[in-house]
Amino acid sequence: MRNINLCISACLLFILCLVLAIGIARAAEYQPTEKVLLNCGGPPESIDIDGRTWYSDIGSKFTSSAGNSATSPAATQDPSVAEVPYMTARLNPTPFLGTSVQIALGLNYAFFMKEFSVNVEGDTLNITFTPSTNFSNAYAFVNGIEILSMPDIYSSNDPENPILIVGTQTPFIIDNSTALENIG
Repeated sequence: MRNINLCISACLLFILCLVLAIGIARAAEYQPTEKVLLNCGGPPESIDIDGRTWYSDIGSKFTSSAGNSATSPAATQDPSVAEVPYMTARLNPTPFLGTSVQIALGLNYAFFMKEFSVNVEGDTLNITFTPSTNFSNAYAFVNGIEILSMPDIYSSNDPENPILIVGTQTPFIIDNSTALENIG
């Protein structure tokens, strides 16, 4: 009897490992079909610490004309912050880069990132960086823009098995009008 229980436990462990391996392999096999890495104000090409190539926004087909904008290298850099794309920036006293996202002041941080998942229908994603209206002589600035395609999470709503808000029976709808922000 002990051998049968040991055999069943080993089989269950094997099946669990197989399921986990398949899940990890499926997640790892997704490769973005679109990948845009813009190093704002940077040189034509730069390599980041992960070996990815970032391209300058200067003259890029992915950015609009910058109007009053200027580029600037960082005078100094915290050693914990990656050089690419954080050593250069595009600054503008007026809105630039073509749906408007309000970003909190990051004055007490070496750097900060904002990450969103949005559904884009068509060929264009417009992002506008706008300087604060609460301060005179404020500038909007951005160091880098990373845009990646991702698996379609917006068409996965199954009316028979809705996603429920934790602790309730209220369904959470993710459709084409939903934008998600990674807060972390």
